[in-house]
Amino acid sequence: MVLDFSLELKDVEGKCKDAENRLKEKQEEKKTVPPKKAVTLVEITGMMKDLETDWKELATVLELGEANIRKIRKESKTGREKAYVVLTMWTDKEGEDATVERLIDTLEKIAKSRPVEKMPGM
Repeated sequence: MVLDFSLELKDVEGKCKDAENRLKEKQEEKKTVPPKKAVTLVEITGMMKDLETDWKELATVLELGEANIRKIRKESKTGREKAYVVLTMWTDKEGEDATVERLIDTLEKIAKSRPVEKMPGM
C-alpha cells in the first residue's frame, strides 16, 4: 500500500514538472514573439488616397458586410472619405485584433502594395 502511494506521488510529481516546463516554454515564446502593432490614425490617413478607388473591395475583404458598405456609399462623398470610414470601421470592429500585420495581409490579397509601402517602418 505504501509502495502504491509512492508510485502515485511520483506520477503526480512528474505531471507537475511537465506542466511547469510547458508553462516556462509558453512564457519564453511570449518573450520572443514581437508584439503586434495596432493600426493607427496616422497609418489610416496615409493610406486613404491610395485606397479611394478600392474602398468597396477592401470593405468586402475586411468583412464589414453589405449593410455597412451601403451606409458608407450613402454617407461618404469622396473615395478618400469612404476609404477612411472603411479602415476606421474595421479598427473599431476588430479592436486589438486590428493590427498592421492583418491589414498588410488584407492589402496584399487585393494587390495593393502602395499603401503598405507608405506605412511607417515598411
